[in-house]
Amino acid sequence: MAGDRSVRETIAELEALSQTVIQRVAARVAPRDIEQTVLRGLELSTEAAQQLSLQLESAQRGRFEEVSYLSEALELAEQKLAFFLGSTMRRSVAAQLRGRDDAEVHAVQAERLAADACATGAIDRLVEAYKALEGLEARVVELRSAVKRGSSGPEPRVLDLPRARVLAARRSVGAAVVELDSEDS
Repeated sequence: MAGDRSVRETIAELEALSQTVIQRVAARVAPRDIEQTVLRGLELSTEAAQQLSLQLESAQRGRFEEVSYLSEALELAEQKLAFFLGSTMRRSVAAQLRGRDDAEVHAVQAERLAADACATGAIDRLVEAYKALEGLEARVVELRSAVKRGSSGPEPRVLDLPRARVLAARRSVGAAVVELDSEDS
């Protein structure tokens, strides 16, 4: 892993970074602070996924337990990578959106929906809210893809705050579902 960190430490750091993003989004911290955390998470999760993939390839001939552990760690790293990547957009898209971000409406709707569903605590409302939040995220993605892009090559990424707000709302509803499920067990 990166430097002298173990797989467990790296996964724990990725989890902590994603929780920090969610907390900062919910607390409406300055976008620059959120962006720094997201970009750090993006960097670490990309590096972890690449390194775990290589370790998994070399472990394929090894013990089943090691392969299983590395597979699970790789899956977690890829999930975190998707979360951090989803919280960003290409810089050229951000420049074209300045002053006319239609996704803001979806972010506000997502936050209200999550707050209402979490307040009721009813599993059926939480599941409905989660599905609706997935739909809101898809609409934000559609809005982003509708904006013309300058080039097809790699480009620096910046914070997509409305989408990060939708993702944070979805994660809060998902956490409420998991909490209810663990209480039932």
